[in-house]
Amino acid sequence: MVGLGKCGMDKAVVSSLTFGNLATLSNEVRQRDKQKFGLGVYLVKAIQQIGKNKSYLIKYQIGDHQVETLRTWFTLITTSRLVGGFAYDTGAKEKMHVSVLHNIHLQQVGEYIYFAVTGKLRRAKNITTYTTQKLTVTPQDGKKVVSRIDGDEGPELPLTITFLPEYLPLMVPPQSNKR
Repeated sequence: MVGLGKCGMDKAVVSSLTFGNLATLSNEVRQRDKQKFGLGVYLVKAIQQIGKNKSYLIKYQIGDHQVETLRTWFTLITTSRLVGGFAYDTGAKEKMHVSVLHNIHLQQVGEYIYFAVTGKLRRAKNITTYTTQKLTVTPQDGKKVVSRIDGDEGPELPLTITFLPEYLPLMVPPQSNKR
């Protein structure tokens, strides 16, 4: 069984939900640029955005109690501790995993490149992390913020996402010893 996130009445988060300027930026990278320049094209695009003050002021309500407002460049919400098949979190198994990149500045670029390459983003400064069953995200600066659910355009914020553990049965055929 695997868990999924319930986003509103009609959307499900199977793997991930993202939002923020860097999430939007990654969707603006053209396929032919990725083929020509490789993954480095994302780094170039990100560096071009630093210092342009395109973050969003977002209020995060964790569960029904904890509230924090952060200047947000990128938020990643996952339904498991894995991203791209790699474990990035050792937190609770039965909850959503939330990582918020905030207040990035030009002098921190080297640090973020290191953390992105090594996969140890959670140790970076200015990344706030949560594990939770329920999350409400609300823009505070009047800007339109659109989410991405499992890579596709999702609903506009504000959003409430509820984690449904062991919601989806997973059918795996038995392994065969035949070669």
